[in-house]
Amino acid sequence: MARNIFFLFVLSSFILTASIFASWKLDWTGEPGFENNGVNPDRGYKDTSFEFRIKFYPEKNGVYPEWVKLFIDLNGDGKFEKEEVFELEPSPDDEYIWMCNLELGTKIGAAPHMAYYFQAHADNKIRSSMLAFGPIVEGFTNSFIIEGTGWFIKEALLPMTVRTMEQNERITFINTSGSPLSIALSIPADTPGPFYPVGDINSTETNAYVMSAVITDIETGAVREKDFNQNGSEDVITTEPKRAEGPVFGIGKSSRGSEIPPGESAAIWLQLRSPATASGENALERQWVYIKVEVSPTE
Repeated sequence: MARNIFFLFVLSSFILTASIFASWKLDWTGEPGFENNGVNPDRGYKDTSFEFRIKFYPEKNGVYPEWVKLFIDLNGDGKFEKEEVFELEPSPDDEYIWMCNLELGTKIGAAPHMAYYFQAHADNKIRSSMLAFGPIVEGFTNSFIIEGTGWFIKEALLPMTVRTMEQNERITFINTSGSPLSIALSIPADTPGPFYPVGDINSTETNAYVMSAVITDIETGAVREKDFNQNGSEDVITTEPKRAEGPVFGIGKSSRGSEIPPGESAAIWLQLRSPATASGENALERQWVYIKVEVSPTE
C-alpha cells in the first residue's frame, strides 16, 4: 500500500497586543442549512451542486466589500492554489450575503477531505473567515478516515496560555485499510502568518507557539495538561515529520499512533501554548496552523 498524506487543519487565535477596532467581519449567514458553516448540503456526491454562502457584517456605516472570494482545498493537499479560488457574487435577496455554486465532481483530486474559508476586501483591509471543513463527497476510497478535522479555539488567548483539547474536540482516526498503520505529524515550514512553531516547550521566542499531540486509544475519555511532554518536548510537533513511537506522541511509554490495527481507531489530542510575546501584526486576527498527518503501513 502506498503512503498516504493528509493535511489536518487546526485553528487557534491569539490576543497579544491592545484591542484593535475592526470595521467589518465575515461570518456565517445563519440561514437554514448555513447556521454553523458556509456550505449546503454538508454531504453529497461528485455530481452534487454545493452552494457556498458567507455574510459581510459592517460595524460602521458605508463599509461594503470590493470583492469576496472562496478558497477551497479541493484536492485535500493542504494548500489553496489559484485554481482553488472562486469569486462570489452578492445574493439577490441580501446584498451583504455573498454566494456561489460549485459542482465539485470535475474539480476534486484524490482525496474526499476538503477545507475552505472566505476572504473579503473592504475598508482598505483584507480579512478572512474562520476555516471550515467539508463538504464530504461520497464515492472515494481511502485507507483511513479522519473525523473532526478541525480544532476551533473560540476564545482569544493571552500570552503563554496553554489550551488542551477536550473530549468533544478530539480527532478520531479510523484505519479502513487491511494493514496496520502508523502516524507521523509535522507543521509545514511555509505555513503563512507571523506565528511559527518551535520544538522546545520552554521557548520564549517572539511569535513562537508550541503545538503538541498525544495519540491514545479511542476509549480514552480525557487527557490532562500534564499528560503532554512528560519527558521533555517529545510530544511537540515541529517542521520535521515526527513519527509516533515509544513515548513520542504518547502518554507514558507508548503511543497508539505507532500501530493502529485494521478496522480499529485512535484519538488524536492536541495542546497549544500561545506565544510568550508577539511582534504586534495580526493582532486579534484569527490564525490557523496546518498540521500534516502522514500515514504509513507499519513495517
